[in-house]
Amino acid sequence: MAGQGLPVVLIHGAGLDRSLWAPMRRALRRRGRTAIALDLPGHGREAGPSLPDIAAMARWVLARTAPLGPVVLAGHSMGALIALEAAATAPEGVAAAALLGAAASMPVNPDLLATAQQRPAEAAALIARWCFAKDHPNPAAQAATARRFARGAAALGPDLAACDSYRDGEARAAALRRPALVAIGEGDRMAPPAAGRALAEACRATPLVLPATGHMMMLERAEAVAAAIAGLA
Repeated sequence: MAGQGLPVVLIHGAGLDRSLWAPMRRALRRRGRTAIALDLPGHGREAGPSLPDIAAMARWVLARTAPLGPVVLAGHSMGALIALEAAATAPEGVAAAALLGAAASMPVNPDLLATAQQRPAEAAALIARWCFAKDHPNPAAQAATARRFARGAAALGPDLAACDSYRDGEARAAALRRPALVAIGEGDRMAPPAAGRALAEACRATPLVLPATGHMMMLERAEAVAAAIAGLA
């Protein structure tokens, strides 16, 4: 049964869409929480070009969630930057923030960024191979994630450029005045665990360290992450 507690709004990462959150939505609903997954502009079923930067994405999310009243924002990777930006700059609309696979800054390898802009399908396939813990493969989830990246390949270049240019993460973490969670995969090859721990310390957040888990923790460890999010607010 859903509806108890504040709504949880889920924000996907670069080149992805709301379908990524299906296991997490089910896990949150089992805990009595309303879970709403968004497609950012230019992703999934949301029309329009991709937004140019993290601040613009945060403003868009805040506008979409305003009718709901205060919400818990949960973002993955690029979505975590969006959640952090939104929670720090408009705390009246955000009761708590869950930052999954996150760091205060997410610089992108220049070669990968160029590939994403010039040959997006190639970059999408490459990233899909790095998303899961190396020593604990999940073939079905990996295949599904590769298909998601392939569908969103056109948005991958703009999204990675937005991540690469975001320079406000440390300031936003220091300014955050809402309860926060930072979920860290010990086997994350895309957002280093050390960066996640530093982010948790900077925003005085509860760290959730997930062993044998990679970057796609909402697929690899949906129940554990949902339980932590449901306990935030």
